[in-house]
Amino acid sequence: MTAFHAVLEAASLYAADVAPLPHSLVQRGDLRIVEPPPGHRGRKRLALVRGVAPDMNVAQIMLTHTYPELADDADAVLSPEQSRLPFPVVVETHVWGPVWRLQVRSRLGYVSGTQLESIRGAVSGEATSVQGVHVGLPAAGLADHRRSFAEQEMKEGKPGLSEDWPDGFLDVGAREAQGLLLAGLAKHQRREPSSE
Repeated sequence: MTAFHAVLEAASLYAADVAPLPHSLVQRGDLRIVEPPPGHRGRKRLALVRGVAPDMNVAQIMLTHTYPELADDADAVLSPEQSRLPFPVVVETHVWGPVWRLQVRSRLGYVSGTQLESIRGAVSGEATSVQGVHVGLPAAGLADHRRSFAEQEMKEGKPGLSEDWPDGFLDVGAREAQGLLLAGLAKHQRREPSSE
């Protein structure tokens, strides 16, 4: 059993013992398992849902990990009380992007809207510790081992999040992103064979 599967099992057992999570719809603040896009290599990851587009099947997520000692000043560390999981969760605020709702799976925990704002405030420097949200220490130069971990997370996370998206999708605003998404969907539909 891999460490990730052990964490999943522990979280599932904890969630089952504490209280059922009532909502099956993907919601802002959910801590959920996210799968790689269909047909792509990658591994399942625990992610925090930043938002969900109501008129599209897209969710915006931030990747997480469970190693508080590797958190830097761009990471928010949530206590078990904040994440509703039996272990601390590190939210990588710099590793985020859109995913299809179909990639978003089991809900293991939840962060309230206030806590999401606390994450933003803590990482932006508005506060160093807000409602159980803490940030890691700044990286200590190029030799800091946390820098290589963060670089690996960016390499691993970005393809799983964005390789199915048009070039430039992550570099534009919401309105432009919606236009790119609709163009991508139209292109994808033209490629699919007709069932007639």
